[in-house]
Amino acid sequence: MAKTPSAIIAKINQAMNKGLEAADLHNKLSSQGMDAEPSSPAAFEKLIHDEIAKWREVIESSGINKT
Repeated sequence: MAKTPSAIIAKINQAMNKGLEAADLHNKLSSQGMDAEPSSPAAFEKLIHDEIAKWREVIESSGINKT
């Protein structure tokens, strides 16, 4: 994402959000156990950073990353 032009990211985000508003796609994802909601690139970036931090802590505390 670092080298992708912001205009391209915005266009993809807009298309994804529009798709997620469609009832048939929402129902299909929901039936597969997914809870997809329209979002923003900034919110997605925060989610990724939070998940990395969370799982890094789990891995480090478990000791499975030691060589």
